[in-house]
Formats: sequence, structure tokens, C-alpha cells
Amino acid sequence: MSLSMEYLGSEIQEPVGLGPEATADFIISQMEHICKKNNIPANFRKDTVTSGGFFNKKTYDCVIVNHPQ
Repeated sequence: MSLSMEYLGSEIQEPVGLGPEATADFIISQMEHICKKNNIPANFRKDTVTSGGFFNKKTYDCVIVNHPQ
């Protein structure tokens, strides 16, 4: 399910450039590794966020983090 900035009631900033290897999947894999190493019970998944209107719509990948506590 894609999240909408209209639904969230805020605005999105331009993406931060972390290099071409820093995709959402790469960030998830690194965060999962660090959490597992430190016994942190977190779950990660990839989703999208959309902003703009009909003519200037933009879609961004985002990382959703869920912690059971």
C-alpha cells in the first residue's frame, strides 16, 4: 500500500543522496543485520510514499520499521 503525503498531512523533503548502493533494500538488509547482532527485535519492510498532484506526482521508496514494544 502506497502512503500519500496528503493522507499523512505533512510534506516530504527531497531524498538524501546516500549513493547508488543505498536503496531501500540495502538499508533494510543493513538494519536487519545490526538489529540481529544487537538482539533488537525490529521488523522492516519496504513501502512507497507519494507526493504531489495529478501532473507533478512523485513516488519515493521508504523503509517502515516496526518494533514489538
